[in-house]
Amino acid sequence: EIEPFEVSSSTETIIFFHGGPTVQTTCKWDRVIASFLAEKYRVIAPNPRGGIGRGANYCGLDDGEKRLTLIENEIGPFVEKTNSEYGVPCIYGGSYGGWIVLTLATSPVWKKYIKASASRNGLVCMVTFFDGDNKREIKPTAKWRKGHREQEYLGDLQGGERKRLMEKLSPMRAEISILNNTIMIYGELDTRIPSAIVKPFMERFSITNNCPFKDDGHKIKRYPNRIEMIEDTLKLFRR
Repeated sequence: EIEPFEVSSSTETIIFFHGGPTVQTTCKWDRVIASFLAEKYRVIAPNPRGGIGRGANYCGLDDGEKRLTLIENEIGPFVEKTNSEYGVPCIYGGSYGGWIVLTLATSPVWKKYIKASASRNGLVCMVTFFDGDNKREIKPTAKWRKGHREQEYLGDLQGGERKRLMEKLSPMRAEISILNNTIMIYGELDTRIPSAIVKPFMERFSITNNCPFKDDGHKIKRYPNRIEMIEDTLKLFRR
């Protein structure tokens, strides 16, 4: 938990979810967190179980179907607790963190505890991420990444069970019809989460807030794009 220099009863909170299912948010400087603090937001950056650095057993605590219980038993209740302690938070996350954001925002249980959400290159569909989609000309994720991520997201499941879990883990398959107060930030050159699946996701949930970048990929690296990404995110959060 990081607070701006001036804190009052009106200070609002952003929950920042890191990218990469095995990453840990540490005390090192982060440009996005620093930007939120500069705008006088409180930032809470949790580390859901499953990250590296605490041993192999800990790293495997969110593998496969455990990732569903991670949302229901840990991350969702954490957002609810933040809501009761600080008021309704906004949430931000990129890549895997973007998947957490979209999973919470499309959840009939947890969405009521969120004021607004920002997903940067969030993983919207596990099915296309692993297997691609010939109709939309979406290629599967790179072979080395697929082998690396399958154990984390799908565990040891095969066949029909594997497909069912991919569908359960896909925000695209959520039952709600409209996703309010959400901004989709993405790079048109992203090969992991291509715009060919992001755009149907936005259509599926009638999302009108979007921030596409034609000259960036999975990580928004170009300086002008980073500025625009933060400005558009804050514009939504303030509104």
